[in-house]
Amino acid sequence: MVASSVVSRNDAITKSPLDDRQYRAIVLENGLNALLVSDEHADKCAASLDIAVGAMTGPRDMPGLAHFCEHMLFLGTDKYPAENEFQKYIAMHGGQSNAITYSDHTNYYFEVAPAYLEVRE
Repeated sequence: MVASSVVSRNDAITKSPLDDRQYRAIVLENGLNALLVSDEHADKCAASLDIAVGAMTGPRDMPGLAHFCEHMLFLGTDKYPAENEFQKYIAMHGGQSNAITYSDHTNYYFEVAPAYLEVRE
């Protein structure tokens, strides 16, 4: 898997004066927009990805495709090839993962203890 590079970055995010978290908006070369939030007081690291494809946006001849794809994610990846291997890793390190398909979007998310989140710069 090849990681996408950051093509733009914005650290000037408008927030409440009472909010002590740090924010950064980025755009990757593949077009993905992301908001990164850093909270030094958090006991978990988390990520969430929401895509604009849901149960009602799939092809008419393939109903349920978005929900099927949601479940395919948990069958294995290059890094975690065995079925449910990623979920086992997350659970062993104090976290959880799941996904949900709505009518117009699908959301994937996980959380894990900070020491076990792999970060690439």
